[in-house]
Amino acid sequence: NVLSPVVTYVNDYFYTKGNVNLRPLTADNLLFTFSLRDKTEIGLRLQRTNNLLVWRSFNDPDDPLVIYTMPVNERPSYNVQFSVDRSFRIMDQWSIYAYGLLEWRNFYNPLYDAMKGSFITLWILENRVDFKKGFGGSTYFYVASGSKLDERSYGPKLDFSLSLYKYLLNRRMQISAGFSVHNTGRWTTIETPELIQKRNANANLAQFTFKVIYNFRGGKKVKERKIENLQTYDETHDELVR
Repeated sequence: NVLSPVVTYVNDYFYTKGNVNLRPLTADNLLFTFSLRDKTEIGLRLQRTNNLLVWRSFNDPDDPLVIYTMPVNERPSYNVQFSVDRSFRIMDQWSIYAYGLLEWRNFYNPLYDAMKGSFITLWILENRVDFKKGFGGSTYFYVASGSKLDERSYGPKLDFSLSLYKYLLNRRMQISAGFSVHNTGRWTTIETPELIQKRNANANLAQFTFKVIYNFRGGKKVKERKIENLQTYDETHDELVR
């Protein structure tokens, strides 16, 4: 859609369209990791993003009361991320995984016509309990601070979910079901010299998942430890608020 010249009207005063002149996004990354006894990992990432893709708001040239958004390529942005994750084995049946991230972003803000910076924090805490006869369960807690990128400001996000699972066929198959207890979306504010838009997404988003996983591995049996993180991406469509 970002390359399509097709115009999509949201209402009489707001529409979106693509940009056929976009350049491909590229990024340069430098990553350092340090492990302590295979339980704690410390990471540092330095990143430069070129041709960053952002959505900008403009006044229609034929009618200044009409606003439209269009993707454009932005100046290079710079990110520095520092992360720490640790696994704790409380007892044979109970383990805890914790993850924390601090990120600094440097980006171009058209409102001030200057490079600006912002900090972002993210925390994940997962409890996992293994019961007898292949049953188990886990709790997942995710919280991210508000952030700012280009002309957009995003509110904080909170997610708390539960899941239950059962291993079958000598632990080759796993059946799991999960549901969100509390999951709030982010509010979004777009501030430009021409207008201010705000979209609220604070409602609790109900979610239920059901998964069946089968492992087709063969050959020699080995002991393995797997840590899985789930990140959900939500697409937000902005609406003009007058």
